[in-house]
Amino acid sequence: MKVMYRKIYVTIFTSILYVGLFAQNTPFEVLPYIMRGINLGNTFETDSIEGHWKEEDPVEWKDNGPAQEYYFDAYKQAGFTCVRIPVTWHTRTLSEIPYTIDENWLLRVEEVVDWAIERNMYVILNAHHETWLKENYDNALYRERFDSIWSQIATHFKDKSELLLFEIINEPLGMTVSEVDDLNARILQIMRKSNPTRIVLFSGNKWANVDELRAAAIPQDSYIMGYYHSYEPWSFAGEGNGTWGTTTDISAMISRIAKGKDWVNQHNIPLIISEFGTDTLCDYNSRMLFYAYYVEEAYKQNIACAVWDDGGTFNVYRRNQQTWHDTKEILIYYSQWCPTQLQLTMQSNGVGVEWTNRIIADSIHIERRLSNTEFEKIARVSGSEHSFVDSNTIPEDFHYYRIKAYKNDSLYYSYPQLILVTPDESLRQPYLGEAFTIPCTIQAEQFDNGGYGLTYFDQNFIQSHSNYRSEKGVDIIETSNQSFALIDNEKGEWFEYSVLVPVTAEYEITVFVGAISSGSFSLSCNGITKTKSCTLSGSYSVLLPHIVSMQLPEGNQILRLNITKTGDFAIDSITIVPIYTHISDTYAPQNIQIIEQANNVFTIVSNNASVELQSISVYSLLGVCVMQKHIDKYDNSFSLSQLPKGMYMVNCGGSSCPVIVR
Repeated sequence: MKVMYRKIYVTIFTSILYVGLFAQNTPFEVLPYIMRGINLGNTFETDSIEGHWKEEDPVEWKDNGPAQEYYFDAYKQAGFTCVRIPVTWHTRTLSEIPYTIDENWLLRVEEVVDWAIERNMYVILNAHHETWLKENYDNALYRERFDSIWSQIATHFKDKSELLLFEIINEPLGMTVSEVDDLNARILQIMRKSNPTRIVLFSGNKWANVDELRAAAIPQDSYIMGYYHSYEPWSFAGEGNGTWGTTTDISAMISRIAKGKDWVNQHNIPLIISEFGTDTLCDYNSRMLFYAYYVEEAYKQNIACAVWDDGGTFNVYRRNQQTWHDTKEILIYYSQWCPTQLQLTMQSNGVGVEWTNRIIADSIHIERRLSNTEFEKIARVSGSEHSFVDSNTIPEDFHYYRIKAYKNDSLYYSYPQLILVTPDESLRQPYLGEAFTIPCTIQAEQFDNGGYGLTYFDQNFIQSHSNYRSEKGVDIIETSNQSFALIDNEKGEWFEYSVLVPVTAEYEITVFVGAISSGSFSLSCNGITKTKSCTLSGSYSVLLPHIVSMQLPEGNQILRLNITKTGDFAIDSITIVPIYTHISDTYAPQNIQIIEQANNVFTIVSNNASVELQSISVYSLLGVCVMQKHIDKYDNSFSLSQLPKGMYMVNCGGSSCPVIVR
């Protein structure tokens, strides 16, 4: 009898275990477990070696290398519950019947899929850069080959747990709506032969955005999810232009997500945004806002998200450094209950921090980090507080702040924001002690003294190439003996120069640049900005002129040189001369007139008896003295006939504003 009871017990236990392991969850039952996902991007999509990209591909991708198991430990520890693994199959597949996939490639993909499953994470496996099919879908042999690819994948992975999901195809650009509908239905049938209840993701055509999903036919199947991708607006999220966060920006984002929610309600099918994100070139504060509003709205609508992480400029996890970008906490924790509306302002006694609470917390911590430190608590305030002043700031450094609200056993993060604490304006000094007096030539490396964020800005604090200047982040190269230039110019960097403008007029400004690759810059002064693209010269030492005209107001002004597009170019110098063709006494200081007689002979006349002229100095526009002469009331003429044609500066008795003659 005892043996019988033991057998009955084992039989019952085995039955329960069988049901627990093999009862397939429905898509809506799976949805809560894939809400916060991440992409292992730009790794298995390569054409040859895993993680290795071609020379013409973006440099940021080239150091990805093969996927490592520790990535998945990091994903799990961070709080992600789902990993999407984009895979390109055709370059490892025979082009003719029987269209066999390379066995080693299948096994390698399986190994990485298992890393996720072993950590109890959901994993999405797709067909990614299959351009050959997308652009030639009317080719029956291509369709047959793609069918074979998915038949082999489905068969190979058929015994994996329900944690593995399939995605039919990524962004089928080049295919029509009807072609994608045909593809979705046919590939789904192929998958069902070996995976009858595995959850499968499908999309619309083109870039697979929400409107294209809404136009797609719904496959007749009980184990499907929809997906779409979103990088709108692309000019900001994809290219890093401008800022984001206006009421219009936020409304447009909410509207797109609402379209997805309407689709879910209409078809009773769950939805995942399996790619979204912003380039790290984007304005930092805007980028943090973008992620916060995105995940809050998606999760409010019960739509899952998987952030695009390509290991390059869309990085979230820095794979080689094994560190996370500040976006991690937003992606994992941010919700409609978190502190929001974080605002930073410079005040006389430090940085003002203000925010809006959306719950009554037990306590609130203010955290701060600097450019090269980690976030740490700098203050604790009551759960109802909504402002704080950080009086312990460090000039010439970025200060990043975020709010952490504690309620019972729960933690609520705000998104972070940054502010640059700049030196006081009183510290500004022209590099040579005095402002450059126009007309003049300014060496580009001779921007004003004063400090980072006040007189110049660099995208990082790393000083490279030359010790010509000791300030943090300055990138100056010696192009020849005792000749220097600004180098490693990145978008967003700028330099300021104090200039003395003798009279309000139109001026010609020439920037001499040696460019190896394309880039651009702009010059701005008194609200006017002019932009130029770099002309390629092939060398830093081969300088080409880039000319703009600009009206400059009389007096002391600040001329700013802005880098508007990153490129491999060196900026050597800036020459500024007025645009006019005759001498005018309005350009003469201290009631001095220079009157042209004939044949480039000039007479100096003073209208003020108290001004006694004793000498003149004539300079070229490069600042070289080409002639000096003593003058008095008996000999007040000078000749320039011996000089080459051109424009010269005439300094009369040490005047601070030289007269221009042509």
